[in-house]
Amino acid sequence: MTKASDVRISGLLDAYRYFYYAIYAWQLRMFGEEEFPEFTALLGNSLCVAFNLLTLVGVFQYLMGYKFRIEIIYGLIGYLVILSINYLLLLRGDRFREIVSRYSSESSDQRKRRTLYCLIYFSGTVASFFASVSFLRPLAR
Repeated sequence: MTKASDVRISGLLDAYRYFYYAIYAWQLRMFGEEEFPEFTALLGNSLCVAFNLLTLVGVFQYLMGYKFRIEIIYGLIGYLVILSINYLLLLRGDRFREIVSRYSSESSDQRKRRTLYCLIYFSGTVASFFASVSFLRPLAR
């Protein structure tokens, strides 16, 4: 790999970790420690990844005109795989504490900018998922 690609991958992982932190911080403010915000953030992060993957499958299906069904059991297995990978990336060992300590000291300007990026990502994820579902509806008949 080149140094430029290393920087891009590092930047993507940084954004991914921050999205996790943003969900964690929101959950902590809203419900406190007793609701296990680190696991709730893991579930939310994993759900966004699953929505993005399902959207890509939907777009592929729409563009190719090929229709197939993803049975619920395969969707659940896929989600568990995503959840496991996220656990290894975000929670295993002291990674969770490292992420929290890294971002908890951010400045107000950084927080506003990064929170805006997270909201755009989340909104885009949900909107593109539901748009792909509405496009696929005619194919499913």
